[in-house]
Amino acid sequence: MVSNETKTLLDLILNESNKIPNIEGNTPLILKAISNSKLDNFNKEKENLEDAVCSLVKHFAVFNQTHFAELDSYISVSKFNMQKILNSFSVFVKKVEIDEDIYLKGCVLRFIQSFNKSLFQLDYIKKRFSELKLNDPWLYAELLMTNNWSEGVNQITDILKINNDTSYLFALITNWMSVGGNENNLSNAFNTWVQYFSEDDKELLKEFCKQYSFTVKIDKAPQYQAADLQNIILNSQGFTNFKTAKSCKNFESIPS
Repeated sequence: MVSNETKTLLDLILNESNKIPNIEGNTPLILKAISNSKLDNFNKEKENLEDAVCSLVKHFAVFNQTHFAELDSYISVSKFNMQKILNSFSVFVKKVEIDEDIYLKGCVLRFIQSFNKSLFQLDYIKKRFSELKLNDPWLYAELLMTNNWSEGVNQITDILKINNDTSYLFALITNWMSVGGNENNLSNAFNTWVQYFSEDDKELLKEFCKQYSFTVKIDKAPQYQAADLQNIILNSQGFTNFKTAKSCKNFESIPS
């Protein structure tokens, strides 16, 4: 039996007529999440709301990646206790089904890893999501990167060798920079990736070097010395690609 809370949540996520934002840009789903966030932790009402989220795994068959992205935002804004939600979502990922949506399951795993990257081991991820390596390589790279940095770097290198469109890569940088101690990792990674960049991408990379204080060898120079590239960057195609990709980085993965 589906609870009223679950029915309400499904309606807010699946019914397009319930996605019209108010004057402040908040949809009914996010307004509900804001209201949830004001409840005390371990409040019975909040626990019921968390249980409703857990119960949604039974309905994920009708979800697409955008639906899950909206649920992701709802959970984050609601400030829920994550443990039972992660447990429920993990069961969904591990359940092997004949007609499963492996792309959606990859997005669910990405969500789980953002809270606890130790729940799934690297070998399991590589085997379970091997299909993504060919059909959605950027999502596959994200899953590897969270679990094992060097594996993710190698995967992105392979992607860039085939297609040097870096728009999705630049959209991920700010997420990676929020991880403590990642500056050196990123410097080393970009020293590998930069050889596949267009000239426009290199200019964009210089701006990131300046803003986030990491160094990359570009065009055989010892390292880039920060300069005022504001006008160049703002008018570059690379920056346009970055802004476009950044706007959807928390939603569905970009098809290969």
